[in-house]
Amino acid sequence: SNGTPDDCESLLDCNANGTPDECEIFDDCNKNGIPDECELDSDGDGTIDKCEYRHVPPRPLSGPGRPSTQDDDILRSDGVWKTLQEREVPGRRGRNRSVLEHTWTFDLVPGDEVVLHVQAHRRASTEDEAFQLSFSADGSPFQDLLRIDNTEPGLPLELRLPSGLRGPLQVRVRDTDRSAGRSALDTLFVDYLMLETRGIASSVPAAPRDLRVQESPEGAWALSWTDGSENEAGFEIERSRDGRSWKKIGATGLDSTSFRDAPGGRDEVHYRVRAFNAAGDSDYSGTWSGFPTRSVSATRR
Repeated sequence: SNGTPDDCESLLDCNANGTPDECEIFDDCNKNGIPDECELDSDGDGTIDKCEYRHVPPRPLSGPGRPSTQDDDILRSDGVWKTLQEREVPGRRGRNRSVLEHTWTFDLVPGDEVVLHVQAHRRASTEDEAFQLSFSADGSPFQDLLRIDNTEPGLPLELRLPSGLRGPLQVRVRDTDRSAGRSALDTLFVDYLMLETRGIASSVPAAPRDLRVQESPEGAWALSWTDGSENEAGFEIERSRDGRSWKKIGATGLDSTSFRDAPGGRDEVHYRVRAFNAAGDSDYSGTWSGFPTRSVSATRR
């Protein structure tokens, strides 16, 4: 209704039906202005990959000092709270301290977006101690995510995690003050703890290509590649010293095309990259090999 005939305009018509997209009423589950029928639906179930999602509860817990089964209280926001209380640890000269550390493990499903749903609060106490929520993926160092210092339940929070995560995901809660002499047993209440992955692909991504590496004067190596896929959840970067034994050195999120490394030494270094998603891993890119101050173009091996 802008006064210009449709055939005289330069408008998107992704399904080639003669009607511009903006003049149609269509399903658009991710609200990006593109009809769902024009986006990737790997498994043909009628839901585009970017709108597939999955909720993942924590694994059952076991071991010393832990319940043998996962408490159902945290699997839904229903006002039924799981209670975690600090324990007292003996200290020197009777200066005891209180500690709390609890870890949940999730079987992470890679996707476009990973969200941790959390609803928790602490009991008000004389020491007024908070609790720190952190996460670790695939054995990486824990990163702080949320400081829990509220004493009222509140609504569930959606905490978006970095893209490109893979492997088991651990979520840890710890007390924030373990000073000697502070031994009051503070309590944490958790009503809801659930992991959600959004944008789950059902076909393996295409391999990245055109891997290049450039050395900086400081000795760091800048890797770059071309993203060959439309449905990856991220990329894994591997390094080798002999071209046979490989070690994962990092991961990046979807649509990433660069990574920095500092291998050190003067020996030859080999790199390769692959894409991944919930369906599996792509083939590797070409292998890049080179010495410090001298480089070799990527070759397929």
